Amino acid sequence: MTERTVYCYGIKIEGELMVNKIEGPFVDVKVNEVKSKFLVDSGSSVNILDETDYVKIGRPKLRSKDKKNKLVPYGGGKISVLGTCDLKVETEKTYDVVTFYVVKGKGGSLLGFPKANKLNIIKVVNSVHTETEVEKDFPHLFKGIGKLKNRQVKIHIDESVPPVAQKTRKTPFHLRDKVEHEINELLKIDIIEKVEGEATPWVSPIVTPPKKDGKEIRLCIDMREANKAVRRERHTMPTIDELILDLNGAKVFSKLDLRSGFHQLEIHPDSRYITTFSTHVGIFRYKRLNFGISSASEIFHETIRQIIQDIPGARNISDDIVIFGSNREQHDSAPCKVLQRLSDSGLTWNAKKCIFRTNKISFFGVVFGEEGISPDPAKVKAVRDFSRPQNVKDLRSFLGLTNYCSRFIQNYSAICQPLRELTYKGQSWEWNEHCDNAFATLKDNLCGDTVIAYYDPEQPVTVQVDASPIGLGAILIQSEKAVCYASRALTPVESRYSQTERGSHDINKE
Repeated sequence: MTERTVYCYGIKIEGELMVNKIEGPFVDVKVNEVKSKFLVDSGSSVNILDETDYVKIGRPKLRSKDKKNKLVPYGGGKISVLGTCDLKVETEKTYDVVTFYVVKGKGGSLLGFPKANKLNIIKVVNSVHTETEVEKDFPHLFKGIGKLKNRQVKIHIDESVPPVAQKTRKTPFHLRDKVEHEINELLKIDIIEKVEGEATPWVSPIVTPPKKDGKEIRLCIDMREANKAVRRERHTMPTIDELILDLNGAKVFSKLDLRSGFHQLEIHPDSRYITTFSTHVGIFRYKRLNFGISSASEIFHETIRQIIQDIPGARNISDDIVIFGSNREQHDSAPCKVLQRLSDSGLTWNAKKCIFRTNKISFFGVVFGEEGISPDPAKVKAVRDFSRPQNVKDLRSFLGLTNYCSRFIQNYSAICQPLRELTYKGQSWEWNEHCDNAFATLKDNLCGDTVIAYYDPEQPVTVQVDASPIGLGAILIQSEKAVCYASRALTPVESRYSQTERGSHDINKE
């Protein structure tokens, strides 16, 4: 018999006991005529009764443990199940017979989504059409900067690394008012706190890059020294290739963007000292996760992944969530589940950056649509507008831009070989006709209406390969459509292979 994993988002395990992970919502009901308070957990498909409530309602007879389902709490662990029982649950307007898992612990009982919906405790919004409708149904999700409930992030710090208290960098006089404004705003919304009367072994300086409008600054912390003591958490970040595979067949898309995402995770008090920074108005430290911490992206990505992991059609990379479906009906159920889950978690979103129900969407430099994927127009424009490089630094910047889009350019490595040679150590800067041609060809090839199809693991594959004296190239084809271009330059030794050897080498390598 195959065991099914059932996630119970609303609880976690501390020691051996189950406790509530979220603060609400709660509902008052009668269970076998006994008044009880239950947590409503939209992320759970089962119903849980803790030991305290089980005793309170008279210890009804338990059936043996359910071997079909394995209950998993938020963050992993094991829920100790004592048995199951069927009980009558009444609200003011209706009632139903509910199957409960009786569990060890006294952290509170919960009603899962199916029964809460049937008892009319949860209002289900069946579809999401526009930003206006979402803001109407979830108004609190778009106000201010939220905070993840009942969880604090611990930064793992290597105490053997000698702490460094860096000097305060002088802030230009014309920026001081702006720095003070940012500090006061962060204090007001409880993102940072002032440090007074305490030892500060770690102190980092600030940097103040301008925001896009050029009028305001972004307060950032230069934590390069402090990060030498930060032990990074290793979590697997999804790649664009994995996302492309997941979105195969999708025709309807939405994208959600967290408001000041990192700042919605609270740092454990024991870890905050590593974020201490100095300014001309004093010393402060972060109470919430900040961008300077080297492990912040992985911690944040994993936190959001755990929250939405069991929702079909929802994937995240860091604080961006993409929602997709093969049709409107399949798509429309996911946004509400995600928003409800995030509402329960205390997180908030940036309405201006959220996109709902569209036939194509840009996500991490790639445009996903019904017909396939294409390069983001912003990336294409950056390549098209790039001036002819004047030195190696400029050239590396250009190659970095085009390399990100190389999946859309056939024989990319062979085309850019004359440019790449200029970046070799000891190579003198001589921009010639070959470089001009390569520069123009890369722009032309990327600026066309390039669309490649999604890879379908169920369909047969054709691979076309080509080998030139300077590079290898390959095209992955399904249903007469290009799925992926791949290429690489030959090493000096490989370039001396015969054409037959290069062709065989191409098949082996690609």
